[in-house]
Amino acid sequence: MKTLKKNFLLVVTLFILIGIAVFTLKTATAEKGTFLSLPESFCVNINGSGNYVRLYYDENHSSDTWYLFLPSNTDRNRSSVEFTGCEKIIFEDINGNKYSQENGKSLAEGIEPFESYYMEFCDKDGNEIERRIFQYMKSENVASLFVETESGTMEAINSDKANDERGSISLFGEDGELEYRGDLESFKGRGNTSWDLDKKPYRFKLNENISLFGLKSSRIWVLLANCLDKTNIRNKTANGFARAMGLNGTTSSKYVDLYLNGNYNGLYELSEKIQLSSGSVDLEDLDYKNEKLNSRAASSYPKAVVNEDGSGERVGFKLDRNPEDISGGYLIEKNYLERYDASPSRFTTASGEKYCVRSPEIASVKEVEYIAGLMDEIEKRAKTGGNVAELIDLKSFADKYLLEEFVDNEASGATSSFFYKNSDKKDPYLYAGPPWDYDKSLGYLLPGEKDDKTRLTYLTNHGNGTRLFYNLFMNCSDFREMVYKEYKELMEPVLSEYIANEGWKNNEYSGIDDRMDMMRWTSTPESTAEEIEKIGEFVKLRKELFDRIFKKGEKLCTVHFVGDFANRDPYYGYVSGSALGELPDIKQKDGKTAIWVNSETGEELSETTLVTEEYIEAVVKYK
Repeated sequence: MKTLKKNFLLVVTLFILIGIAVFTLKTATAEKGTFLSLPESFCVNINGSGNYVRLYYDENHSSDTWYLFLPSNTDRNRSSVEFTGCEKIIFEDINGNKYSQENGKSLAEGIEPFESYYMEFCDKDGNEIERRIFQYMKSENVASLFVETESGTMEAINSDKANDERGSISLFGEDGELEYRGDLESFKGRGNTSWDLDKKPYRFKLNENISLFGLKSSRIWVLLANCLDKTNIRNKTANGFARAMGLNGTTSSKYVDLYLNGNYNGLYELSEKIQLSSGSVDLEDLDYKNEKLNSRAASSYPKAVVNEDGSGERVGFKLDRNPEDISGGYLIEKNYLERYDASPSRFTTASGEKYCVRSPEIASVKEVEYIAGLMDEIEKRAKTGGNVAELIDLKSFADKYLLEEFVDNEASGATSSFFYKNSDKKDPYLYAGPPWDYDKSLGYLLPGEKDDKTRLTYLTNHGNGTRLFYNLFMNCSDFREMVYKEYKELMEPVLSEYIANEGWKNNEYSGIDDRMDMMRWTSTPESTAEEIEKIGEFVKLRKELFDRIFKKGEKLCTVHFVGDFANRDPYYGYVSGSALGELPDIKQKDGKTAIWVNSETGEELSETTLVTEEYIEAVVKYK
């Protein structure tokens, strides 16, 4: 009997311990905001539209606050609060004032934005079931985009950018006017480096061609996250310069607050996508011609690879038939090896530079050989000083170079660097552009990187950089003369106006209330304002350099750093008499210190070394 009683007590004790453990686990989980709790049932039907906004909880915030992020077009009188699991909600402010919230009614009177409240979930007898901290924010002067995916979650889409889902969208202007409502053929991730960040970029495809907010009609649209650019204006600024300079195909965009299945995801740029025929670049459509001429879908044909993994590689499809005229149109993109390998149609030039064929996406072998052969010939003439004016549009190349060089784009010439060509019947020249991807420009710095606005890079300052523009500038006088001409006549007036108007402070973004995005992605107004001022300082100092070189014609000296730790092999351009500044990284070897020296004189080079020779080759020496 004693044994039985002892066993009974052990069982009871075990159950109590399990209960305590479960309660403790639930409480700990609740503190992280990951359990199914009453705040997760709380949502607001915006203006009775059927588009809902849910509460957001960030477990990285220590305040344990649940946030309600409302779009700028929210009318409180027309927007109803809905919740389940309790009879009513009581909001209590820091002074002890209480405001009762009824289900299906507008947000309780007295609840003010950016103020914190206790949020008490009560049963029918008024007893508190759960208590949380609540704060709501309301955007200003921003359009809003609501996306509902078929699954109701973003789990699959965010796990792999190759995954896509159908769904629907609703798009509203700042004033609440419905801009568009319709079905989504697909919604998916996009981007390269940016895809690996927390605030992810997306693209979506509609069932119809349509203009949104006056942008060019298209079925495919891009949502730029600008996660690396806390100012949210670098893309806009660079594209504004490009547009003012007349670079064809420059995309336009519109700021929107993005809601994914009712969850606020931050401030985004709704942007046109670089593509053929739908407004960005108007060219002959070889994809369409390939599909029309062949008996089955072009993508179903076997792929052919010539000179695999080497210079001169050509990757295309063995189509049964080719169009009579394969001279255009083409849209190609210089890109990294990883991104290059993911492209269905692609080629590597004799110099080793890699290009993805974006259109036609499913290119025949003959088409790939044609456009690759053209790029080979252009690179050859650029290197030898041949007549490139027979093959390229000098103006677009000069303008593209000036833009990329001026904004000091981190990946200039290495990735997202586009070129296009129409059929010879319409236009026989290859054009540089459209411009794209400038979130890491205009003074953006990687961690530990120093800012040097006082030298040119000739677009070689990247491990996967290009030598095309350097060779054009150094070896082709007609290209070089066009660069000087375009700066004096076109770019310099654009920059002068931007500086006079303090464009970094006075632009489309300056009228936007971005506090919701800051709270969602843990930024601060102070850090953003400081970063915006850095852009203004960058533009002014950069213009001083360009004025000295391209307007006043001061002597330009070039230093070639032959190989560095980052595998860049960069060329830098300096006004004669300038100091070298920050040198490329090199590492010690076998315990010996690595230094840069002038290969001709043996002189050690440092940040304070003054450059006066027209050309210096710098090599690594160990001591």
